[in-house]
Parts: sequence; structure tokens; C-alpha cells
Amino acid sequence: MLAIAGLAIGNSFPLIPCRIANPSCTASYQLNSPGGLTDAIVATLAFLVLALTPIPMWQRLSVLPGWRRLKPVMLGARILGPVTFLLLGVASSANVAEGLMERLLTTTCVLWIAALAVTLIVNSRTPRCSGRDP
Repeated sequence: MLAIAGLAIGNSFPLIPCRIANPSCTASYQLNSPGGLTDAIVATLAFLVLALTPIPMWQRLSVLPGWRRLKPVMLGARILGPVTFLLLGVASSANVAEGLMERLLTTTCVLWIAALAVTLIVNSRTPRCSGRDP
């Protein structure tokens, strides 16, 4: 789920007429093209998945002792993910600072996924006791 959402955001469609971060590009101009509309739908769904994933994920990970150090990051992501997603929606409908809000949401998602990856690496290097004597 995370990989598909990350891939959907990371890949841009070739038929997009302009980048929303450019001053002359507006959301309505971009949505008038098939590539822009497709990108908007796929990116919205992918951002929604990435913004909401920390909520059920932390419920599962919080019971594992090796993952408890991730608590501050996941609690922050559980709050900032949905908030920045809503801010992006408001900014897009008001045509104000869409690029900035998109970058805030992206940064929030990247930070919690990076913390998840680092914790996974640290936990995989920790020797585990198998319960059997050699």
C-alpha cells in the first residue's frame, strides 16, 4: 500500500501541461487536460492513503517492543497527515499556495516513512533470542 502510493506520487504523467508550482500555472488550467486530471485523481488518492496510513499502522506497531521508539513520529504523523491533506484541499479550492501545501504534505509523509524505514533497519540488525540453547 505504501509502495503503490509512493510510486503514484513520484511518477508524473507525461501529458500534464504545466507544473502547479509555476506561477503561471493554475489548478483549473492543469485540470483541463487529460494528463492533469489523471494526475490530480491519482495524486489525491495516493496522498489520502499516505496521510491516513499512520492511524491504523501505529495501532498495530505500538504493541511491538522494538517499535515503541517510533511513537512520537507516528503520533505526529497521525495528526499532521490529515491536517496537511485538508490544508491542501482548502488551498487547491482557493487557488492559494497549492504548491506550498503540497510540499508540506509530502514532507510530512516522507518524514514518517523515513522514520519507519530507519526503525525497520535498526530492528532487523538487533539479534533475537530464539529461545533454544545451541
